[in-house]
Amino acid sequence: MAVRSWAQAGKLLLTQNFRAPKNVCIRLKPVFGITMVYSHNIWGQRGIHCTRPVFAGHSKWKNIQHRKGAQDLKRMRVSMRLSKELMSAAKNGGPDPESNPRLASVIEQARDANIPKENILHAISKATGKGSAADAHEVRYEMYGYEGVGIVVDLLSDNRNRVSQDIRLLSSKCGLPIAAPNSVLFNFEFKGVIHIEKENLVASEDEVMAVALESGADDMLSAESQYTIYTDPHQLDAVRKKIRESGILKSNSATDKDKANVSMSTQLEYIPKTTVAVGEEAAQQNEELLERIWDIQDVVAVYHNMEESSHT
Repeated sequence: MAVRSWAQAGKLLLTQNFRAPKNVCIRLKPVFGITMVYSHNIWGQRGIHCTRPVFAGHSKWKNIQHRKGAQDLKRMRVSMRLSKELMSAAKNGGPDPESNPRLASVIEQARDANIPKENILHAISKATGKGSAADAHEVRYEMYGYEGVGIVVDLLSDNRNRVSQDIRLLSSKCGLPIAAPNSVLFNFEFKGVIHIEKENLVASEDEVMAVALESGADDMLSAESQYTIYTDPHQLDAVRKKIRESGILKSNSATDKDKANVSMSTQLEYIPKTTVAVGEEAAQQNEELLERIWDIQDVVAVYHNMEESSHT
């Protein structure tokens, strides 16, 4: 008799007086990812069960969802940070970018991040008008994470007491110390940073490096999907402009200068001079700590010196 399915095979085993020792479980060879289990208990009851394997969750769709969610969260945080930086720059130097170089730089960064013009103007008007946004002040806290990782937190708030309470409460719950001013920050350098996705380029890595250095950049690093270019903070705008005009961006080659903003992002960041390698458990704890810091109201930026390989 030809057996065409595992279900048919199971019926055959039960009807053909197949005997096995009592109180045993026999696992038959899996076919097409399905395993048959023959069981025979002490009461003489027999049964055939078909089981499918349980995988470790390496679903391509789940991975795509996770990656997209992380990218969306990053974009949201960049948008929030730039909105608050626009308010801070406008409040301290005035709403006119012609006479306020810092505001002009942040406006360019917002355009690079594809933030709508209306949102940029709204943030500037909020900072120069009446209300809590106009009364906001820049606040910075420094602290140590797990296994000595240094963390710098920049905030823009109209309520210093609330910010102080939130930071100290988090520090207390995690059992981590708040550091003295500049005790962590001295390990960081203030840099202009330009990120360019490789898929948005029409040039090789050597050509991109040559353009970056000729434009006045300090260094360039290559990752899996993007290049990161570091500049002096005061040279960020000049380097960005020269890269746009160089023709290495796809949108530039199409003579669409406005779409060049989508091809790269620019910002001012504190970059660690040296990084700290931590264990897997500490890396996970630090990741959770950074997420909790971002959840605090009025946080503009968070910088740390944990080694990249520790939290990838």
